[in-house]
Amino acid sequence: MLMELRQEQSEQEVKTLQHSEKAVTLLRHDMLHFLNNISLFIENGKNAEAQEYIQNIIQTTRSTSGKRYCANQMVNMILASYGEIFAKNEIDFSYTVAIPEELFISDVDITSILSNALENALHAVLPLDSTLRIIELHMMQREGKLLICLSNSYARKPQMSDGCPVTEQKGHGFGTQSIRYTVERLHGNCLFSVNDQRFVLQIVV
Repeated sequence: MLMELRQEQSEQEVKTLQHSEKAVTLLRHDMLHFLNNISLFIENGKNAEAQEYIQNIIQTTRSTSGKRYCANQMVNMILASYGEIFAKNEIDFSYTVAIPEELFISDVDITSILSNALENALHAVLPLDSTLRIIELHMMQREGKLLICLSNSYARKPQMSDGCPVTEQKGHGFGTQSIRYTVERLHGNCLFSVNDQRFVLQIVV
């Protein structure tokens, strides 16, 4: 039941990300109207109004702009969303993402895997001093397999049980279970490991 709830949450995240992408598309569509209005202001000698109008457009565009991480729309939206969070929290986020525009797994499944992994990494690094907050992601598709490796520093070394990190904190720990559940349902494999400096998640689907 818990896994089904996590799946429903992933579906909701997909809808939220798609809504954000739609806002960007609409803004681009309206750009022609914006330019026409600016031209009218200038033609009528209303330069101050034109400048104010331009500044409003710039602010609106900034609020909907997202960094381009890869060709796949869903993965790009997920990384753009977390990328902003990482930047605000002074987290050193490095990445290599080499995947095609179309993946062979659903948007809901990739959201379940990637969002949970990034969320767990975020919680692990936040208690650290900002100079020690490190998250590193590698994603690629090779020979029909999707490969994901995510590593992060941590403030408290994770305890492992049955090859999976465990926690005594109430309301936590479902993210890693959801990742494993989703990967195994897709007939893939995931490996959680920890050393003296990093927690590492490796996935092959």
